[in-house]
Amino acid sequence: VSVLYWRSFMEAAEAKNREGNELFVSGDAEAAVRCYAEASRLAPDVPKFHGNRAQALLSAEKFAEAEAAGMKALQLLDASPTSEYTSMRSGWVAKWAFRVAQARIKLAR
Repeated sequence: VSVLYWRSFMEAAEAKNREGNELFVSGDAEAAVRCYAEASRLAPDVPKFHGNRAQALLSAEKFAEAEAAGMKALQLLDASPTSEYTSMRSGWVAKWAFRVAQARIKLAR
């Protein structure tokens, strides 16, 4: 039962993430932020949902929140043993560290 329960949350989180991706590509960063936040709420230990939220927050010019979301993605990545992240760890780190740096630069202005 617990595996099925977890799987349903992951499927819902992935669906919200896909919806966020579509909204982000269409230029609606604010709506994308909401979708990524919901994905993060449903599956709080999945780094990519926080990383995607960081990117959308940067586009929405919410730099402090973007920095926090990017840092959360990096922290979770560091703790994540899943193969999805270990095989491409350096790419994920570079991507999310860049988002954190972008937010910090904007905050310093």
